[in-house]
Amino acid sequence: MKNTILISKDILMKDYLAPYGNKDYITPNISELAEKGTVFNRHYTAAPSTAMAFTSMFTGKYAYETDRKKYTEVDEYSGVTLFDKLNELGYETHVLWDQRYVYLAQRYSKCYGKNTTIHSVDWLTKDIPPHVKGKYDDLTYRPQYTEKLLIEMHKFLESLVSGKTNVFLWIHFPHVLAGRNTYGSDLDVFDKI
Repeated sequence: MKNTILISKDILMKDYLAPYGNKDYITPNISELAEKGTVFNRHYTAAPSTAMAFTSMFTGKYAYETDRKKYTEVDEYSGVTLFDKLNELGYETHVLWDQRYVYLAQRYSKCYGKNTTIHSVDWLTKDIPPHVKGKYDDLTYRPQYTEKLLIEMHKFLESLVSGKTNVFLWIHFPHVLAGRNTYGSDLDVFDKI
């Protein structure tokens, strides 16, 4: 078995990325992944909200086929999830996301299996919460937050997979990573990670 990382990011428009023709953002790592992998040109979300899309992604069902038809708190998903299947194959399963997702998405999705460890950290966003109607309109870059994010991410990954070969980790990155301030302004940081 091999360690596997699934990466997703809120507000990652394809127009931001060089493999789709963007010339403004420099993302050598993402470009290299695209060159060595597969670039999809027709892809659609399975559901309108982040939490519903998570449910679809990890259950293989459309949101309307589950009890996640509305953006309301739900019980733990009772069917089989990707995480459950990976546990059966001997994988440790983990989720890493920003602590705000516990109340912004986790309680609306709850589809991560019974044995998955959720790592909810505060260093992914640092003082830039999403959707706050102008309360946090300070557009100052804070490079010290970005540096801390990169250091913490490296430490986290090192401690999680050190000496192991059967770890599945899903990392969901928030709208804007620490130290940056607007959608898309963090692509260089995302690329480094």
